[in-house]
Amino acid sequence: FLASETKPFFEGLLPEERARVDIARQLGVDPADSIGLFIAIGYECAGAVTIVPAGEVPVRAGTVTWLTDDELATRINNLPSFPLGRDDTVRSRASLAGAQRKMVAVVDGAKVGIPDGAPSTHLLKPQWQPGPDDPQLHDLVANEAFCMRLAKHAGLDVADVEVRTIGSRQVLFVTRFDRMDDNGAVARLHQEDAAQAGGKLPSSKYQEDGGLSLSDVSATLDRAGIGRRDVGVGLLHAVSVAAAIENADQHAKNIGILYDPQARLAPLYDLTSTIVYPALSKRAAFVVGGE
Repeated sequence: FLASETKPFFEGLLPEERARVDIARQLGVDPADSIGLFIAIGYECAGAVTIVPAGEVPVRAGTVTWLTDDELATRINNLPSFPLGRDDTVRSRASLAGAQRKMVAVVDGAKVGIPDGAPSTHLLKPQWQPGPDDPQLHDLVANEAFCMRLAKHAGLDVADVEVRTIGSRQVLFVTRFDRMDDNGAVARLHQEDAAQAGGKLPSSKYQEDGGLSLSDVSATLDRAGIGRRDVGVGLLHAVSVAAAIENADQHAKNIGILYDPQARLAPLYDLTSTIVYPALSKRAAFVVGGE
């Protein structure tokens, strides 16, 4: 199904860069084999998409395996070997876009569990632990938590975050906005990002790499059915926050669309001040004023 028309959407559901290589290695799949990756991890994707092998029927509710504090700390520490929190004992078949290591989980107060068919409710993003070739990103959890809360206190629509200490590491708990309450049960809410909606592969999420310009994003959101005023205000907020916190990573995949059922802009997410990390590029994701 990865024809030219559908490839940007489906590739946009899969992990990127090192995270994709890590999970492919753990699964024994070629990182370039998108179909093989979806068969293994396509059950729990962003939005309302569930991908299963032929003949398998997705379950509506599923189950949750609740973890002890020590078990959760072990999973967090083992993310390089078991990406997204999966292991060989629980069928946690989750796929999330992005290059940063993270884990999908169900959170109910102090309880944290691994979903087995059930929709996850949170993304867990532990403090960055770089490998030998990775940039040093000190205090990344505190950085993102501060930027997200700053935007929320400014009155903007932002995903909810909480910092918890798991074992010896800080972990950012991000509440999923692509989930909703359905008569007391968690249900999946469909979403896509602007790059997917605009037909751009994850490798082209930055404008300078052939991705969408701000005017392209505006046109894409308009075609999705979001009112022009909401598009204008939403993009103004996204660009203003990126400028205020000096975030050079506010690319097209960090602008989301929710369908519930009408299209609307998703809350802001992945807000980080990148200027404080010398190893990261200072070039903006969008060329403002020179499109």
